[in-house]
Amino acid sequence: MTSPIATEQPGFSAATVAELARLRDEPAWLRERRQSAWRIYEALPLPDRREEEWRRVDIRALDLAAQRAFSKEGRQAAPLLELSQDGLPRAGTLLQHNSTSVGASLAPELAAKGVILCSLEEAARRYPELVQEHLGEAIKPQEAKFTALASALWSGGAFVYVPKDVEVALPLHGYAYLDEPGLASFWRTIIVADRGSKVFYGDHWRSPALGGQGLSAGLAEVYVKDGAQVTYVTIQDWGRQTFHFATHRAVLERDARFSSLTVGLGGILSKANVEAVQRGPGSHAELLGLCYADGRQFFDHHTLQDHGASHTTSQLLFKTALEGRSRSLFYGLIRVREGAQQTDSFQTSRNLLLSERAKADAIPVLEIEANDVKCSHAAAVGPVDEDQLFYLMSRGLPEADARRMIVGGFFAELIDKLPSEELREKLGRAVEAKMQAAAARV
Repeated sequence: MTSPIATEQPGFSAATVAELARLRDEPAWLRERRQSAWRIYEALPLPDRREEEWRRVDIRALDLAAQRAFSKEGRQAAPLLELSQDGLPRAGTLLQHNSTSVGASLAPELAAKGVILCSLEEAARRYPELVQEHLGEAIKPQEAKFTALASALWSGGAFVYVPKDVEVALPLHGYAYLDEPGLASFWRTIIVADRGSKVFYGDHWRSPALGGQGLSAGLAEVYVKDGAQVTYVTIQDWGRQTFHFATHRAVLERDARFSSLTVGLGGILSKANVEAVQRGPGSHAELLGLCYADGRQFFDHHTLQDHGASHTTSQLLFKTALEGRSRSLFYGLIRVREGAQQTDSFQTSRNLLLSERAKADAIPVLEIEANDVKCSHAAAVGPVDEDQLFYLMSRGLPEADARRMIVGGFFAELIDKLPSEELREKLGRAVEAKMQAAAARV
């Protein structure tokens, strides 16, 4: 467990960064990285709608000065334990309450093989060479304002390392629960799968309705070495007033396999970059996304399938269902670099409008610098199929139940790809709960 953290001062500053590092007794190299990221943050302007990436995103309501960077000592609070006791089979668990890591467990036989599962703070002290090699290597602070902020102020975090040729048969899961009003969540996940290894890791984030504005800004760096296989699932279920900014980036070496599922349920505004950078020939990436929006929620997903080597393949499928006056944006880029011949890549975005006032935009983009490739994209935005709805209602189903069945079927293609029945059931229940909550707000 980390040392107690306490501050009541809102807002972020260089002093906040220094105090965070001091209270955690961090090594000099990590303090310098935090301070460098803070200097970059100060130098970068806040994004505004004049920038193409932010043209449809309005963050003027976000009050950064009202947020606090870290909090009182965390504890294994009842809601956190309830969140983690979800019946999922696992070989290890990480727990974080507010900004403090409060527990970690790993099957002894995996620890004996050299598998590491701990908070990123602990890893920086115990495994400094591993952390220095990978922290900030895939995602640089200078890339964006919120990336720099998350690089300077991350707390707790997750570190997963799987040695060469080790297969982690059961999943590993991390659970973060935030219940302190005015507290920002700066999460950080690093996954390193060495050559020929295999691992599944899931990040689960949740907070209740706190009655005030919240902020989540985090980064996930996934390193998939030669011949390794990684599955990474994130389930974002923050409270309704939370602004969520995230970048998930996987770097794939030769013959690596990477699969991700990004689930968006919570928050008022969620902007996530989901990326696969394929450096090694023969690598394969699968990027999946499931989003359910209602009320005035806004979800913005920018995806990147970056092919930098020959004989690489990737596929992407993002699905969004929208109720109320919610909005979504999907911007998907397939980039094939010079020399990346024999690339095979496609992307699909499907958007189901459950309300006349909901709106979805899908923007597929191709950037191709090689001449022997196969790349394609598809996008669809539309309402519920009235014939399908009529058929279900003609069989005796009330309209609300028929709509729920249609939404369930819409997402089934994604949920069925999950490797365990328990996780499929959990996600199905989460979607059902969101549908019921949306119906109650009508």
